Amino acid sequence: MNEVLQPPRECSWCGVDAARVRRLRGMHGPVHLVMCMACGAVTPAFVALTVEQYEALSPPQLGVQHLLMPNPSSDKAIDAAVHHWNHAPLIGPAPQRAPPPSARQQRRTLKDERDPLELLARMLVPSSYRVPVEGRSSRPGLTTSDVAAAVGFMRSRLGKAVAMAVVTRADELSIARLTDMARWRVRREVLLQRPVPLKLSRAADRWKLRLALFDAAHELVWPEKRTPYGELARRAKMRKRDYIVVHRCATHVLQEALNAARSDLREKLTRG
Repeated sequence: MNEVLQPPRECSWCGVDAARVRRLRGMHGPVHLVMCMACGAVTPAFVALTVEQYEALSPPQLGVQHLLMPNPSSDKAIDAAVHHWNHAPLIGPAPQRAPPPSARQQRRTLKDERDPLELLARMLVPSSYRVPVEGRSSRPGLTTSDVAAAVGFMRSRLGKAVAMAVVTRADELSIARLTDMARWRVRREVLLQRPVPLKLSRAADRWKLRLALFDAAHELVWPEKRTPYGELARRAKMRKRDYIVVHRCATHVLQEALNAARSDLREKLTRG
């Protein structure tokens, strides 16, 4: 019996030993087949019937192999499916084709090849401060090494990470690493709310906190890709009211770190 439920042969499509017997509902009763749970390759569906039952089918079920025998049973159909799995070609999985990007997605694909250090000097310094250049002052102009040194000597590790993520337009993996650094600050901020939106003693609520924190960081780095709160709350499986509270706490922590990095960078650049 174990040989029937666990076909010994590996999948001929992907080579993974993940075949399972599936029982599906057909038009005229249950049918059985063997499917690879890794790639989706399957055998034809089999059903055992008597001659009288087959003649009574109106119309015959397409795509199903009918086994005619005097004493039909589900075990006969399973044996036939397993035998086909082991000795006959399989029906391959449907090819996965990614849909072409829409015009809106193409517009959102931004390619900025400028020097990140130049962007740091332009974006993190408020508009009231003017980077000195030759001819406007007796002080020499700033170079990329000055900006790099100022960034390297930032006091806040979180502020440096947020600033670099915003300036370099970080990808999702880098944003996820950033959220790990800010998680405890956001956790403390959430616990100060009344009423507390999440019970962080539960693992499910801690995971919801991380989802909301990732959404807030992604919105800070990519503000033009902002998603409505309702859709984000559904993804996190949270009430919209509670999600907004957690999202605002995360945004406050990240924005505070970015502002601290901005002022720190301005101080180090102006002091020279």
